Amino acid sequence: MEKNADLSSATNTDAQSSRPASETPPTAAPATAPFPQAVGTAKWKSAKLTSLAATAQGFYFLVIGLWPVVSPKTFVAVTGPKTDYWLAISVGLLTACIGIPLLVAAFRRQIAIEFFLLAISSAAALAGVDVVCWVTRKVPVVYLLDFVAEVLLIALWTFSAKRERQKMRELSKMSDGADAAAL
Repeated sequence: MEKNADLSSATNTDAQSSRPASETPPTAAPATAPFPQAVGTAKWKSAKLTSLAATAQGFYFLVIGLWPVVSPKTFVAVTGPKTDYWLAISVGLLTACIGIPLLVAAFRRQIAIEFFLLAISSAAALAGVDVVCWVTRKVPVVYLLDFVAEVLLIALWTFSAKRERQKMRELSKMSDGADAAAL
């Protein structure tokens, strides 16, 4: 019984104790993060270029994702006949599911690193599939057009990430200068 009392009192004192200032979590993302969530106490707003990348890819993915569902005849007319049309619908719906959160993040102008990774990796995966399918199965040229669109989206995201990092470094320098002036 005494052991249980000792454990509960130890647990309570641990819960009540405050962490030293050196152990408190940082309020700003490190300067190496391309899309930080917060800078100081102000909510981070993504740059216009990053929001443009999210909007472009979100809209593109939503349109091409819903296309096989909404208009199967035009989809087949442009992309060629499919033996397993359910697969085109499945990939389309998953692509649309990627586009929706990208559009929401762009609208809110709060694009975290997770969105960057989702956007780049999904565009790279679709670009890879486009090339492999075109080379091996001789699918229509429209797959190469999609490949070009995916590569352009990757380039836009890459450029916007560089801009966001530059912006973070500048904010970090300004913050370091203000901290030094306060000393």
